[in-house]
Amino acid sequence: MKATESKKSNESSRADNGRASVELVDNWHDAWPRVLAAIDRFGDRKSILVDADGWLSARQNLLVAFENRRVAGYIVFRVQPAVGKRKDGGACVEARLDSAAVDVPYRNRGIEKLLCDAALARAKELKCTDVKGLQGTIWC
Repeated sequence: MKATESKKSNESSRADNGRASVELVDNWHDAWPRVLAAIDRFGDRKSILVDADGWLSARQNLLVAFENRRVAGYIVFRVQPAVGKRKDGGACVEARLDSAAVDVPYRNRGIEKLLCDAALARAKELKCTDVKGLQGTIWC
């Protein structure tokens, strides 16, 4: 599933080089082994909640930027209950940044903003009432 699918134009899901796209990735995604290897290279494996059977926690959202099928970067956040009720009576849920990284060759080419925008859109899609760590970062 493309994390950036929306009513926006295709330009919003592409970095300035025109070849990068962001996808929501979990253990069922074809690129899962490559994504985990990239996260290992970044040194951030502890931020990804994967159980002994290799399953990503249902509370985490892992958005990965791909350029020509290569992992260019990622952003991962978790969702968790928050105190209070939404205006429509639903439960409050917050999104909290766990980690993010962009591989050196892809930095400062729009990948950071692409990932941040996709994460904020995903948090909104999940009806998160609060976003911690995503807004106000150097990326967003």
